[in-house]
Amino acid sequence: MYNKNLAKSTLNADEIRFNDARQKWINEFVNADKYVFVNPMYNLFISAEMKSYIDIVMQAHATFHYDETGKTVGDLHNKKIIHLQSSGGIYHNGDTNEHVEDLGDKYLRMMLNLMGIKDYQGIFAEGMDHDPMHAVEILDQAYAKAEMAGKEF
Repeated sequence: MYNKNLAKSTLNADEIRFNDARQKWINEFVNADKYVFVNPMYNLFISAEMKSYIDIVMQAHATFHYDETGKTVGDLHNKKIIHLQSSGGIYHNGDTNEHVEDLGDKYLRMMLNLMGIKDYQGIFAEGMDHDPMHAVEILDQAYAKAEMAGKEF
């Protein structure tokens, strides 16, 4: 369908419905000022549904464009994101948000950066499987960080 759009070929009825539905999601994303992504970590990554959503909204001429050298230039500016993620293990280095093995947060941060979104904050509830005796405390700390971030958001 993408190639048909580029070639300005006629879409069939199913392709039109798909394109219209996709465009609604893109418009909603582009028109938002703030984004909140919430997910559990799946195999060091985000869920398949979240990945599909990013694939839908990462659209040339809507969220980014290419400059004369072919470089990706983001079109979404002055927007904010909070990414809340839970995991059974520990994948970040304290308050530095240094990623150790969290491919999902790295991916999400990179894709949104490519779209021009620079104001990104990650909040992680980590280690609940590693240290189940402190799971409630871990969640409480993440809730407190999320509440503080929300007030500044």
